[in-house]
Amino acid sequence: MAREAGLTTGAIYSNFRDKQELFLAAFDRVQQISQNFAIDETDLETVLASAPAGIHHFAESSQLQILNLELALLGTRDPDLRELLRSAERETLERLAGRLPEQVPDRRERAALILGLVNGLALMRMIGGDDIPIDALVPWLRRLAGLDDR
Repeated sequence: MAREAGLTTGAIYSNFRDKQELFLAAFDRVQQISQNFAIDETDLETVLASAPAGIHHFAESSQLQILNLELALLGTRDPDLRELLRSAERETLERLAGRLPEQVPDRRERAALILGLVNGLALMRMIGGDDIPIDALVPWLRRLAGLDDR
């Protein structure tokens, strides 16, 4: 990975305290790119509409799949990493909940359902679920977000 970036391994590690911090930084960046789920940078409609493309990208990227699974496995064995992951998850959840319309009841719970649905479908798609209706996802996300009550 360092070679692909045009850097030495030492140059990469000099910017991080340890492998765990490097791994988390890489994971965070890959998540931003792959999910297109930039909650703070775009309007809610765009965030929700980008979910299918993020899921498709995840399903096509074996490196991203491996990174996600490795991080989850490491988190089950390392309490410090698990807490970092939980903290990042809570932060994402709160940011998304804050973007939902104020009149929507149970915003935090709805945000959790949105994130869980997107992540769950991404995992299903990863193991070959080509019959998962990813392109039909956006209307359901809009309903969960309280944007469309039809």
